[in-house]
Amino acid sequence: MVNDIADIFYAKLSTLYSKVYRNQASPSATFPYVVYDVESQLDTYPTNDYYVYIKVFDSPSVPVRTINTIADNIDVINHSTINGENYIVHITRINRQFITNVELTTTQMVDLQYAVRAYRKD
Repeated sequence: MVNDIADIFYAKLSTLYSKVYRNQASPSATFPYVVYDVESQLDTYPTNDYYVYIKVFDSPSVPVRTINTIADNIDVINHSTINGENYIVHITRINRQFITNVELTTTQMVDLQYAVRAYRKD
């Protein structure tokens, strides 16, 4: 099930930004790029609930406006529904946070967190 939800997110995020990775970026990834994780499955019959974390990374030397624009484009998924092959998912953002290069030293990041309710199609 987690892989099905991850596939739905990959398909959607790939339409919103070109460099998308699940769990960890490729060692050859160049800034800016997006990494997402699907975690914490909770069985709440007749649905399954997940947390999805989407992180947008960019070089610390570029203006914050660049990374926020990418995050804004991705955040169009907030309060949306995606109709996947086996699931219909409803997405609600629960947090958005900018983390500076002072904290991360080699990058800056926007952290988007979503609660996802997945309805199985059967």
